[in-house]
Amino acid sequence: MVKGFGFKTQTISIKEREVYRHFLDKILQITEQGLQKGQLVYSLLETNLEKLNDVFAEVLRPSCSSFTSLYSTIFS
Repeated sequence: MVKGFGFKTQTISIKEREVYRHFLDKILQITEQGLQKGQLVYSLLETNLEKLNDVFAEVLRPSCSSFTSLYSTIFS
């Protein structure tokens, strides 16, 4: 469940999560290719502005936690 901009709780379907997860995967794949692909990321974000919302944040949150844990393990 995610709070929307009107502070109402929304239910995120599995299908909707998969769409957002796929969007996140595309961003990460392009980013992994290097800095010269930065314009592709900007273009992808610009064409998908409607996905930059609370649902995306909810899908992104576990990925950030995993990265933070990995980073802490490597550099501690």
